[in-house]
Amino acid sequence: MDTPEHEQAEEPFEVEFADLDRPGNVRPSGSGWPTGPLLGWPHSLNRRHRQLARALGILALVLLMLLLGLRTGLMLFFVVKPSLHPLKLPPRPVQIKPSRVILPQQDGFACLADTAWSPDSKRIAFLGYQHDCAQGTAVYEPGQVMVHDARSGKLVEQLRPDSTILHALRVRFPWAHGVPVIYYDMFLWSPDGQRVALAFSVVFTPEGATPLFDGVLLADEDGGHAQILLQPQQDSSPYIEWDLERGELEAVPPSPSISSSSFITVPPALAYRWGAVGTLIPETRLTSTTAPSSPPLGPVGNPDGGTSFTIWQPGWAELTTEAPANGRVHLPGVYTWNTTFWTWSPDGRYLVDPIALASRLEPTGRPLPSHQALVDFQLEQVPLLPVRDAAFQRILEALPQILISSNTMMVAWRLDGRMLAAYNADEKTLGLYDCTSGNQLASLLLPTGQGYLSGSNFMSWSPDGSQLLLLDRQSGATLWSTKE
Repeated sequence: MDTPEHEQAEEPFEVEFADLDRPGNVRPSGSGWPTGPLLGWPHSLNRRHRQLARALGILALVLLMLLLGLRTGLMLFFVVKPSLHPLKLPPRPVQIKPSRVILPQQDGFACLADTAWSPDSKRIAFLGYQHDCAQGTAVYEPGQVMVHDARSGKLVEQLRPDSTILHALRVRFPWAHGVPVIYYDMFLWSPDGQRVALAFSVVFTPEGATPLFDGVLLADEDGGHAQILLQPQQDSSPYIEWDLERGELEAVPPSPSISSSSFITVPPALAYRWGAVGTLIPETRLTSTTAPSSPPLGPVGNPDGGTSFTIWQPGWAELTTEAPANGRVHLPGVYTWNTTFWTWSPDGRYLVDPIALASRLEPTGRPLPSHQALVDFQLEQVPLLPVRDAAFQRILEALPQILISSNTMMVAWRLDGRMLAAYNADEKTLGLYDCTSGNQLASLLLPTGQGYLSGSNFMSWSPDGSQLLLLDRQSGATLWSTKE
């Protein structure tokens, strides 16, 4: 990451005291003043007195400056937060301009649904619709995938999957009738980067005419060797797990019965690892009574091909003060953390859609919510999650300063777990924070003259940690190079 240039040091200055009564400055005769040797001794004595007075004055000035410096140091010690050493103030954040802006709407996008980095961080895929967003409209909108070069921003591949999906649907389920509407969920590269997966669901209008369908399209990046997996939707399943080798859905555990107001699809835990035959095994389980200790800082894990991964994937922190059920206001409110993502097993065989977790947080130094507040928010059974690091603590402390209408902050950890990006959509600010100290390292400048960075945004780091992407569904993607 670029570091700020040091300010040039000011030139040192010196003060020179000159004796105005230099030897040889003798008053002219006839002036009425004594001259010659008779004046030598008292004049020398006066000069000594003046020199002594000057020395004492300089000493007093030095003592005064020392006392003032000590007083200022003590004030800094007591005023600055205890976590900051008075002589080691946080560095001034550097400002980083966008390295590029990619506008997928120039390729024919009207609405974006998802984005994904290739495993080698060289390409970015955009998934969306050509005419309008399909979510919640029950109107058919053609979908498409565009792959861009991450360095140049140029379009390199294009995939339009609708015809392939609809053909497979008619062949396998000829009894399905009505007008099909495809809802695209996510796009992922396989762990080895050789294949791509496109998860979707299909409904028919009018509603209730036929069962819903879940599906996955597997193909090469250019759409070659396409394979369509389709199954009637299972309402009882909290998430979908595909066995890509057999082309079938795997049986999954029932959805945790925790809270009707929170989206939780897996047994709450700090981390998960892949076991035998596609089993996701939770590690360090979470409860609603006590938060476990946060482990030492380390990688957050990569769900796309990692053998294990933590729950600290891109998501959003929120401070809620008004209960959705009855409208009661509780101050200082309840802190929550939410994340939703997909995972692909390291052997490339199993694909899970989605992993979702909602949890409650108790930041250090913040008042705890009352039991009645948790009941009103329907969060009394929601698991407690520890505050991962100093950067996350700082983000939570900043939440009350955000507009009451939102109180939300998007966050994303770099894969090594050492840096956190946080985006405030209300204030349109994006910063990078050191996870160990909590200090803000950089302020990422948003594009000028474009107000599209608002609403539903997504944020993600490239797998190699060199770039950060911020996506807006309606407009496009902004990238920053964050090399240290």
